[in-house]
Amino acid sequence: MNKPAPFQAHNSACGAERKVMTWIKNVAQVFEKVEKFTFSLICSVTALIILVVLGTTILGSLRLGLIAWCVFMALSVSKFLVSVPEVTGLLTINIFSGKLIPYGTGLHFRYPWEQVKEGNYINLQVITEDMSESYPAQDGPEMILKWSFQYRPYLNFLERYIYADDNTIKKGFKDVGSSILSANIAGFKAGNCKKNQQAIEKELKREFEEMKPSPEELYGTELVRVSLADVDYEPTVQAVRASEQVAAILRKIATAIRKDHPEITQKDAMNAAMIIHGKIQKNVVEVEGHGGEALAALLIAMSRGGGK
Repeated sequence: MNKPAPFQAHNSACGAERKVMTWIKNVAQVFEKVEKFTFSLICSVTALIILVVLGTTILGSLRLGLIAWCVFMALSVSKFLVSVPEVTGLLTINIFSGKLIPYGTGLHFRYPWEQVKEGNYINLQVITEDMSESYPAQDGPEMILKWSFQYRPYLNFLERYIYADDNTIKKGFKDVGSSILSANIAGFKAGNCKKNQQAIEKELKREFEEMKPSPEELYGTELVRVSLADVDYEPTVQAVRASEQVAAILRKIATAIRKDHPEITQKDAMNAAMIIHGKIQKNVVEVEGHGGEALAALLIAMSRGGGK
């Protein structure tokens, strides 16, 4: 289950490609921010000049012109600025082009024609989804797998995230993970699944890393973590295995009892073994069958002398 060199190279290439795309998008956003700041500054200065000129020429007062400019700025500042709370993203809508523009936490300049809607504020907290699924191993027994994935909306691709609801995203990740895990479990015998848990988890992570299209491209999300917490037998198989182990212990105890006390029958030796093992509660006076007196004497002797 070791990762071949081609896969390592592919992972590196995918990671480098995503970094380049993210860098290009970040640079474009920086230029866009500068443009919006410049536009806001030009509008502010233009309004100042116009109102000061009007104030001095029409009203004959520079002070009135400055007051008019301050009132104008107070009324229009919300059209040029937008504030986004912590751990939150915002998508504004360009009413002319219909383009969605993402904003992260903080105070940002925007164009007056960018529409802000209350429903377009998006929580960027990490979402965790726990899964418990069963798949047949190579030799037949069902194995229970407990795994989880964590994701959060990716700010740079927030416009894609808004097009899919959380149920769609969770189902998409679940289907990918289930497909990977079922194929891996089918490649191991039941007894080897637990031993290879780390290898299976490594394969699960690798497949998600190579996912095409990527989570960012598909859902506008960043996959934070994928983990395989446990691999174990299905409960009925666990019960059978536990019963087999208990039976082996009881046979061993019964054999030791008959070796030291030949007068004890096989049935009584097994009864004694079960009482000693503590799997059943049974009073010595209720022991049934031939040889019960000998079993009672044996148990009483063991209780007094510590047992042999």
